[in-house]
Amino acid sequence: MKSLGQASEVGVLRDVLVADPRILFGDANRVSSEWRTLNFTFAPDVENLVREFRAFVGVLEESGVSVEQVSPTDKLSLDAIYLRDSSIVLPDGSVILCRMGKTNRQAEPDFAGEYYKKIGARIAGRIEAPGTLEGGDVILLDNSTLVVARSYRTNYEGIRQLKHLLPDSIEHIITVPLPYFRGPSDVLHLMSLVSPIDEGTLLVHLNLLPIDFVEWMKRRKYNLIEIDTTEYDSLACNVLSLGARRCIMVKGNPLTASRLREASFEVIEIDGKDLCLSGCGGPTCLTRPLLRTS
Repeated sequence: MKSLGQASEVGVLRDVLVADPRILFGDANRVSSEWRTLNFTFAPDVENLVREFRAFVGVLEESGVSVEQVSPTDKLSLDAIYLRDSSIVLPDGSVILCRMGKTNRQAEPDFAGEYYKKIGARIAGRIEAPGTLEGGDVILLDNSTLVVARSYRTNYEGIRQLKHLLPDSIEHIITVPLPYFRGPSDVLHLMSLVSPIDEGTLLVHLNLLPIDFVEWMKRRKYNLIEIDTTEYDSLACNVLSLGARRCIMVKGNPLTASRLREASFEVIEIDGKDLCLSGCGGPTCLTRPLLRTS
């Protein structure tokens, strides 16, 4: 049985799950017909997407992370490459299977569940209809504090069910209502706006966060590093913490990367034109952390 668990999003990343894109994106006709339906910003160059994926995996492995790869079948949509959204790994090592708010993604939690069953993980439960909950809307700030967004992908019924599935160790659950912004067809997860990058430090896009949540973070004395707002669409706020003040972000965000380096973070930049920018999913979206340690 594999060891799972994370007390927060910023412990040292030891083990991570990613989705190999070769089958998902292997049929050029399918990619050509699906990308608009799924609201990708442009049709990805599949050859380059696979190249970028392999380089990303290489960066993770060179950083000491054990990378587990699954191969989603072509019965799933192209969005299945963004593996974070279909499940949540809790501090006690148990797993919650989500229920996707995007109709095209409904089969993904079952696919994730097959993997967890194979490795002997304990499934704490799953979100059932009419609830919806996506992993990109859930952040473990520490082993007793969880933040969850009400978004177009996560509804209040999903949040209610989540609360009943959490272990007793999680004492504080903060609900954050997200704005309309570009509407229901766009992807706007909480992790589009907040990336934990170190104990007590968050990378944030304040312009789209509600006042109550910003004031809550300030009362809790979080160090807030703001992205450069001109870099929001190039995924400046979607940054994966490796722990120990190291992080991965997509190239093309020099102003935000500079702010992180000025704050003494080691920033590893990856090519992500087709892997990330086409489907609006950065390094956090591509990964489901399985194990983090202090």
